[in-house]
Amino acid sequence: MLKPFDYILDADDNFWIISYHYDSKIYGKIIYHCDPSSTKFNFITGKRYRKDPGLEMEIPTDYKMEFHPREFFQSNKNNLVDVWLRYVQALNQSGISDEDIGIFGSYLIGFDVKKDIDFVIYGNENLHKYHAKRDFIGEYTQTSYITEDHIQYQLNKYSHLYHPNCDLLTILRRNWSGIQVGPGVLSTPRFLDEPSISIPLETGKNKLLRCQVVSGIESANFPRKAKVSIQDKIYDVVTPFWMMQSFAKEGDVLELFGDINDTEQTILLMNKEHWIRYLNA
Repeated sequence: MLKPFDYILDADDNFWIISYHYDSKIYGKIIYHCDPSSTKFNFITGKRYRKDPGLEMEIPTDYKMEFHPREFFQSNKNNLVDVWLRYVQALNQSGISDEDIGIFGSYLIGFDVKKDIDFVIYGNENLHKYHAKRDFIGEYTQTSYITEDHIQYQLNKYSHLYHPNCDLLTILRRNWSGIQVGPGVLSTPRFLDEPSISIPLETGKNKLLRCQVVSGIESANFPRKAKVSIQDKIYDVVTPFWMMQSFAKEGDVLELFGDINDTEQTILLMNKEHWIRYLNA
């Protein structure tokens, strides 16, 4: 079964990234559109592409190829050099085995790597190992946490995708797992908790809420999840938004506008109407 961060090549030679499972269906979006006028060349199809991420849609049932990060890493680990080789060595020394590492992004699907390589780390236990060893990983790779310049760059580039009330600046500053290789080059690993890749069903009941985070480290996982307290009840906040990685930490007081299910005690952030604001950041 296709999982988040797998890719497919559709019948029209467009590349899709898998985003999430919802209601027994698989959703994704076209991330590279076949475009003869573009300069970005793909070595698998022999065609040119423009990178223009589209909207989330149910993936087509008829497609040509699948691309899996784990398999690709296994066959390409020995080709890694410089900071990327040191990065994998640091992961191994932190207790994360090769079997739980994948490579996704443009390198996976046959584009020339110009600046960075994107990694997936599988398993909730490996998220916790990475979190405990983050300083060591930065020292070993001679990289830094995300810089303020890069935060502002991402804010300017992506803020139009989110509601004006959403505190994207604070969310971007929460990126504890990314490695800043140099000016303009940031690689943020994706963490995938494989038994929990489905998004709960929406209820259509949007509501403004105030809550306090009681557990937030798993907001680095995909889907992003945090446990919050509302009037002595514990709810799960769940979102597939990739920019919301690590949006929560214990003790945060949040104002949320999202889809609420009081029976299942879940709050979903699924579209541009939904947002997060920090009241004690």
